[in-house]
Amino acid sequence: MSRDVAALAAARRLEPDRGDEGPARGHHVRRRADDQPDGGELNRRQNDFPWPEFEETFEHLAGAPPTWYYSTRAGGFDINRDFHPDLTYEPRAADLPGADALPGFYPTQEARTLRALYLELRAEFGAVDEYVDLHHMGPCEQIEGDGDYVTVSLD
Repeated sequence: MSRDVAALAAARRLEPDRGDEGPARGHHVRRRADDQPDGGELNRRQNDFPWPEFEETFEHLAGAPPTWYYSTRAGGFDINRDFHPDLTYEPRAADLPGADALPGFYPTQEARTLRALYLELRAEFGAVDEYVDLHHMGPCEQIEGDGDYVTVSLD
């Protein structure tokens, strides 16, 4: 008799660039006026990755227009849009800024970490049958009819 087996891997509160030196750019940490982390959590869709720092990280993209899901007001990327179906994709200047009907570009540490996890799972198990992105939405969408806010989204 054969049994179906499921393996579940979870990345809880993904903070890939928090290391021994404490919180760094690229995740949801609030900053003081002097640009130092204040210990609070940003409650927004964008990470903390200013465009000039992006250009330093991806030197070959310096001077390219910001991606369609980069917020100059927030100074970061909407990490819920930063995925691409080609798991080997690396950002190219010719592809920027893209459009909201097109995939993202993998510039954020959050998306790169999830891509690496997916590739590790695929290498270990031979295939990944399902991949679920469960994320907090913040108070931005209301449920039709009762007006309650949607707090979680499954992609």
